[in-house]
Amino acid sequence: FNYLLESCGMESIGTLEPKPGLPPTPKHMADLVRRMKDQGVKVILTAKWSNNSAVRFVAKKTGARVVELPVMVGGVKGADSWLEMMDLLHDSLVEACAVKVVTTIPDLADLVSVIGRERIGKVTSLAEGTMDVHAVALHPSSLIAASQADVFFQIGLSLEHAYVPELLGQAHNSLIEPGSPGFITCAEGWTPVEVPDVIGRDLSGDRHPEGNPHFNLDPEGGKHLADRILEGLIANDQAGEEGYRACHGAFLVELAEHEKRWAELRKKLRGKRVVMYHGDFNYLLESCGMESIGTLEPGPGLPPTPDHMADLVRRMKDQGVKVILTAKWSNEAAVRSVARETGARVVELPVMVGGVKGADSWLEMMDVLHDSLVEACVEG
Repeated sequence: FNYLLESCGMESIGTLEPKPGLPPTPKHMADLVRRMKDQGVKVILTAKWSNNSAVRFVAKKTGARVVELPVMVGGVKGADSWLEMMDLLHDSLVEACAVKVVTTIPDLADLVSVIGRERIGKVTSLAEGTMDVHAVALHPSSLIAASQADVFFQIGLSLEHAYVPELLGQAHNSLIEPGSPGFITCAEGWTPVEVPDVIGRDLSGDRHPEGNPHFNLDPEGGKHLADRILEGLIANDQAGEEGYRACHGAFLVELAEHEKRWAELRKKLRGKRVVMYHGDFNYLLESCGMESIGTLEPGPGLPPTPDHMADLVRRMKDQGVKVILTAKWSNEAAVRSVARETGARVVELPVMVGGVKGADSWLEMMDVLHDSLVEACVEG
């Protein structure tokens, strides 16, 4: 494929054959594996006739993807003419060499897709929008995606501590190990709220010693996340920098238009009081000048207790609070019980992209959040 690679401006760092036509040797393969790992090469091109045990061995050792390409018309299905073969060759190379990204939450996956565009392959989010982000159940597909990823984005602030270390340990992918350029923590550079003055030994529930990690729900969080994603993509794919910067700039222009509308809605929300199930929405409420008088959880991640709920009901009645904010995962019997006792309205909000219908991107999610708060606290 040397002619094809040259025409595409690509480079082959070596071949499994030590010399043209000679079978692979253990020594040569070991050297090739070392060079592939050192240079982060994750694609092996082969033909049907050469897709043998040596190819599979090197792929297993390096975590590389084996791409079987036609070397003549009819070499693979769909390459029935020279033009079709060339279409297939180009399409297969783009798919195989696209930057593969895994994110912990769909908000990051959305922004990676927006900024990465055509240079990014499929983006895998470990969490789905309706999940409790503190308790993400991993699947075999999650491990496969992590083992093949070039870049890994997480929020940080201990949000994903329950599952990310285990996943990365099992993935055996040096490209996304903590400390490598491919492992990006988006909370770096963010100033969190609710950082405890003293960190005790009791970290039961979802206590976060580094502060509240839910800044994906802060209107100002979008730019911060986009900036960190831009930095991470450029660090791992310098050839795509121009395109990444252009897409990032276009996103900021669109964000500015949305921010104008959100600012007008926030004026209507100042001083409004609500109750939450969990502390997911603290950044959002602060940006709106709103106040939460309490949560159904007696502590982050701890289930509601009868005594705590009774006290919360009393305070809601005393202060005339008539709105309970919850997510899909936390909209449970305790929420309905408190709502029934106080006559409060339960408002189910997204805590991640995809959390409710119509919140299919980060910008759409923020639209839904602002509109829902206004409807519940002002118009309702």
